[in-house]
This record gives sequence, C-alpha cells and structure tokens, in this order.
Amino acid sequence: MAPIGDLHPTSDPQVLDPRRPHLDPVTSEASRLLCVGVHFDGAFRRRGIDELCVHVERFTAPSSGRDAVRVLAHALYARRVQFAYAQALAMVWLTGVFTTDFVFLLLVCPCLLIAFAAAVARYARAVPDLTFLRGVAFPVRWPGWLNLLHASLAVAGGVVAALASGAALSETVSLLLGG
Repeated sequence: MAPIGDLHPTSDPQVLDPRRPHLDPVTSEASRLLCVGVHFDGAFRRRGIDELCVHVERFTAPSSGRDAVRVLAHALYARRVQFAYAQALAMVWLTGVFTTDFVFLLLVCPCLLIAFAAAVARYARAVPDLTFLRGVAFPVRWPGWLNLLHASLAVAGGVVAALASGAALSETVSLLLGG
C-alpha cells in the first residue's frame, strides 16, 4: 500500500520543480484580457459561448494559463447586459413614439434604415457569394442618412422658429411634443 503522502497531488516532482513558473489561471494576464475581450467584441463573445456552452458534445481541452470558466461567465454576463441595454433602448423608442404623437418616427425610421443597411453589408461581407448585397446596402443607407439629416434640421428649425417668435421654452417644447 502506498503511503498517503505519495497520493497527494503536490508530491509530484514536476509540480514541485522551482524552475517551472507557476501560472494561476485566475490571476493570469491572459484570463484578464480574455474577460475584457468578451465585453468589447460581440463576435468573440458569440464564438466563445458557442464553443463552450452550445456544443456540449465537444470536449473542452484543459487550458494552461487561462481560466475558461471565468471567461465564459464574463461572456454570459456581457450578453445579458447587451440584451438589457437593447430592451431599455426599445422602451425609450416606444415611449418616444407614443409621447410625441408618432413624430418621433421621423427620427426612428432613418435610424432603422441605416441599421438595416449596415446589417446587410455585414452579412454580404461574411458570405462571399453574396457580395452583390453590398450594392443593395448602399442605396438603402444614403436615403436613411438624408432622412435623418432632414428630420434633424426640421426639428432644429422648428425650435429656432418657435424661439424667434418670442415663445417661452416650455411653450416651444409643448408645441414640438404635439401639445
């Protein structure tokens, strides 16, 4: 029977070698940078979640010098924060649409056109056979920018005209909000 001390994991001479640098995955620079990276890069975050969570049939290789569990936790947290931000923005847009008697749509529609064109261009870059879609994105994007410029100038012109007519600021705001 082997002595109990021989079964202890630190009794391995390779582990106790003082020349071998000890890398704690929790405090390593690689783990820190990967955790920060999942907050800033959405594609990296989606790929990490896909590799570590979605494909459970795959075996995740042991990582030396980085903590994959911590990176995954940060990736899932960043995804939840992004989703909460999108929900809050959608609520602000809906509130703006209903409180301004749909005048807010003058600003929302061009923004949606620009976002749609950017998504089409991004999809066209990802799929090589669909490069013609980049040509479709261009005519959609520019009317969106022009509509946004027109709506912004119209709102600014309305504010200037109302203030120039001698109306008080509260009257100008209530006039713009449809009141």
